[in-house]
Amino acid sequence: MIKKLLTIAALALPLMAVNAQESVEKVVFEEDFSLMTKGEVGAPADDIICEDGAIKPEYTHKPGWTAASAQSAGGSIRLETGVYLYSPVLALSASVDGEITVEFDVYAENTAGRGADFVYIQQVMGSEQNQIAHMFVAEEWTHVVFSTNKDKTCEPNKNFASIPSNGVMQLGFKSAWNAIYIKNLKVTINVDPNAEVGESTDFAGTYTFKAT
Repeated sequence: MIKKLLTIAALALPLMAVNAQESVEKVVFEEDFSLMTKGEVGAPADDIICEDGAIKPEYTHKPGWTAASAQSAGGSIRLETGVYLYSPVLALSASVDGEITVEFDVYAENTAGRGADFVYIQQVMGSEQNQIAHMFVAEEWTHVVFSTNKDKTCEPNKNFASIPSNGVMQLGFKSAWNAIYIKNLKVTINVDPNAEVGESTDFAGTYTFKAT
C-alpha cells in the first residue's frame, strides 16, 4: 500500500545560544521494534509486559519502554485502545534550539465504521504531561511526523512543545478508538556539528515514571 506522509508541528523556543544555521539534524534515538518477531498484524502474540510495567528487554533494542499492556506483532508493537506506550527517558540537552521531531509508522486496527482513528503523542517533562496534537490514521501503514519545526508540517498550530531547558523528556503514544501498531520510530534534534553527541538514553539523573 502507498504510505501517507502526515505532519504536525508548533513553534519551537530556543534552548541554547547557537545559530540554527550552524546546526545539523541528528537522529538521537531509534526503535524499530524489529525484535518483536512473534505474531503479526491482526494476530499478535502474547503480552510482552513484565509485572512492573516494563516491556521485556529482549523485545526492544533500547531498554526502558513501559506500557500497561502490549503485544509483539511481526516487527511492530500492538497497543490496545487507550493504552499508553512510554519511551525510555530521553536526555536531549545536545539540542541547540529546542526543536524536536518524532516520526514513526502506525497502523490502526478494525477502523470499519469510522474509516480512521486518532493517534496521540504525549510529552512527559518531569511532573508535567503535555498531551498534544492528534492525527488521523487509517487501516493501512501510515508514516506520521510530529515536530516543533513549522517547516515540516501542513498543520502548524498544534501544541507540540519544545525540549525543556534541562533537556529531559519522555514520549507517550496511544490511540483513541482502536488498537494500533507502531514501528520504525526515530527522534531527531538539531545539534552542533562539532560536538560529540552520545545516545539520548545515556541519562544519569534521578527521573522515574510509572506506567499507568
